Amino acid sequence: MRGEIRQRTMYRRWGKAALDRTLAVLLLVPLGPVMGMVALVAWCVQGRPVLFRQVRPGWEERPFELLKFGTMTADT
Repeated sequence: MRGEIRQRTMYRRWGKAALDRTLAVLLLVPLGPVMGMVALVAWCVQGRPVLFRQVRPGWEERPFELLKFGTMTADT
């Protein structure tokens, strides 16, 4: 029982972070050009800034900064 709890803790500490980073890098390769095109179109249509930054509450109410494309207009 004690070893099982230790394994879960080690996965949460190291395994999850490694899995998240690996998947992010693997997905960035095929999605990078698509995100670049979205950024280029947003920049041409709306100008700068291309990215919208917002602080939101995360796990256990710890704030984190969210980045997303600023594609909404003031009229929306």
